[in-house]
Amino acid sequence: MTHTYIVNGEAFTLEQAEYQKTEYQETSITVSQLLDQYFSVHPKPKLFAVAVDQIFVAKSDYKATSLSNGASVELFSPIQGG
Repeated sequence: MTHTYIVNGEAFTLEQAEYQKTEYQETSITVSQLLDQYFSVHPKPKLFAVAVDQIFVAKSDYKATSLSNGASVELFSPIQGG
């Protein structure tokens, strides 16, 4: 089974087997699980925030927030300025 998510405007596809190798056995994936997989193949910024389908997700909610297949995930870097 393949799940595709849109991360920063680009498709990111996971085979079900990829994340079942880990401790994750559910058919849905959480923000935390997606980030683990995403950052295994993409550089991880030092600081970032996450929005799923245009709704901000607090870091404390990454493990509890499930993603539906096709969810849009945006990773934001902080911007300094006034």
